[in-house]
Amino acid sequence: MSKPLDITLLCNVVDNYGDIGFVYRLSRSLLEVNKNLSLRLVVNDLHSFAFMAPGLDESKAVQCFEGIKVLDWNKSDVCRADFTEFPASVILQCFQCERPSWLEEILFKSSDWKNEQKAKTLILNVEYLTAETWAEEFHLLPSATRSAAVKKINFMPGFTAKTGGLVLDENFMKCRSDRTFALSVLPKKLSAQLQTCFENSLSVLVFAYPRDFTPLIQALNLASKSMNIHVFCASPQFSAACSHSDISFDISNLEPLSQKEWDALLCLCDFLFVRGEDSFSRACLTGKPFVWSAYVQENSFHLVKVSALLDLMSCHFAEPHMQLISQAMLSYNRDNVLNESSEVSDVLSHYACIGSYEKSA
Repeated sequence: MSKPLDITLLCNVVDNYGDIGFVYRLSRSLLEVNKNLSLRLVVNDLHSFAFMAPGLDESKAVQCFEGIKVLDWNKSDVCRADFTEFPASVILQCFQCERPSWLEEILFKSSDWKNEQKAKTLILNVEYLTAETWAEEFHLLPSATRSAAVKKINFMPGFTAKTGGLVLDENFMKCRSDRTFALSVLPKKLSAQLQTCFENSLSVLVFAYPRDFTPLIQALNLASKSMNIHVFCASPQFSAACSHSDISFDISNLEPLSQKEWDALLCLCDFLFVRGEDSFSRACLTGKPFVWSAYVQENSFHLVKVSALLDLMSCHFAEPHMQLISQAMLSYNRDNVLNESSEVSDVLSHYACIGSYEKSA
């Protein structure tokens, strides 16, 4: 009987939930495609992982969770022993994370291991999702390593046929197509709140990096003049800002949700303010209007990523509509206090009208 394919995923968490959210989703999806995989996930932040994966024990150096062997990146002795006994055939190195020193030693310095291993190790460098055109050029491009026994290829998630696409896991896709199922995934109280919103309110999800939330609160207040708005808040800083402001919209502060519950919420809300990697990719797939906050980079380089996304989106919208979207998303990512309130309010009101969410006089 042939040995099952083994795949290792490496995740060095930078953005609390976006990085591990993508890697966890990818792990589940790989098992959905092939239940006989031998799958390892090595992560440096078990606390962030446990937040979205109830049942994961963040105190354990190694554990089996949902068919995945999860190892604590920081427990070098445990990881070294596991990878020495079970050499990695395929490694998915996610988001340019540096490989841990114990793995570097095994891959490039352990002559005994290299002599014993008949098959070569393949490393897939899984990049961040981007709409930038260079992703097509780099997708599946090989990279050099320090050993002929270790091959490396770049994998670029993206939005075109010349890139690696997006992860379509079963739970998300079912939530996207079946409202009843999505409601059943959520905690009962949250499900009931959303069902009420279906009848008379625009449901808005706010998941954002810390920032000056004054313009967003003003935008929601402006839009509230023509419709009922119910905000589902996944940002403690936004909630705190609302508590010190006069607001004319309803707000519900979210309890911690599993990734599957989070997917259901994204699919059920009418308008999404999202951040980072994983929620951005899900927002794109929901078909719902959204404003994305990119991870802030030096010299405002994150605006290049936002502009590339808007360029790619432009062929799908009439020019007046696209102008509204572009102005709102660019102002939001520039933290442009002068223009953000009116531009975000305009795009909220525009999509509310399309969806017939305006409240009656």
